[in-house]
Amino acid sequence: MIRISIGTIALLGLACVRTSSAAPVQITERQYTHGYSNEHALIETFDALAQGVQPSPLQIVNGVYVGTGSIDLAPWCDIGGSNACLDTQISDGVFEQFPLATTTWSARLYISGQETVHITVSGESGTLQTDVTSDGAPNGGTFVAFYDADGLESVSFHITEGGFNYAFDDVTTAVSSPLGTGEETALPAPTLSNGSLSLLALLTLGAGLVAAGRTLHLRR
Repeated sequence: MIRISIGTIALLGLACVRTSSAAPVQITERQYTHGYSNEHALIETFDALAQGVQPSPLQIVNGVYVGTGSIDLAPWCDIGGSNACLDTQISDGVFEQFPLATTTWSARLYISGQETVHITVSGESGTLQTDVTSDGAPNGGTFVAFYDADGLESVSFHITEGGFNYAFDDVTTAVSSPLGTGEETALPAPTLSNGSLSLLALLTLGAGLVAAGRTLHLRR
């Protein structure tokens, strides 16, 4: 006979419970700036790359870009002077192979006219799908950013309808965490793994036995 107290089972259960966010989330520029730590940030400005059509996959400072693209000095994506952008040449594309432990990805997105780009964000916790429409800003572009506490894997862009052009600048990855300032986005409620649910079932059973003043005996 092996005699195991309920307290021991409870400690083992609590040690093994693992939580994770339900899916990646989109965050605003204010939330990104004031609500997250954003450590080890790497920024791809595209200024160091030669102008013209680029190979695919394209190696950048914080991952790779897979898709048709060229480096252009377009006046509509200038920020404070001459500034290069990654022009997608009216095609879909994906950023992936981020540095280890990346939890946030952001970029300046320049969309022709008032068109909409569909974005799929894949992370360790799940998948987020969202649409982004140009905010009409002639300079500065539309800021897009995503966060996954468990780690990001890729960010994909898809033209929803018709043919239009869009470009990227200041593609940034970082190891981030909420600062608790109240500026961060409301994160998804934690979820429990299947193994954790089984352990919680044992804990519930053990609590009932304790209430009855009994000791649980496990037979080998």
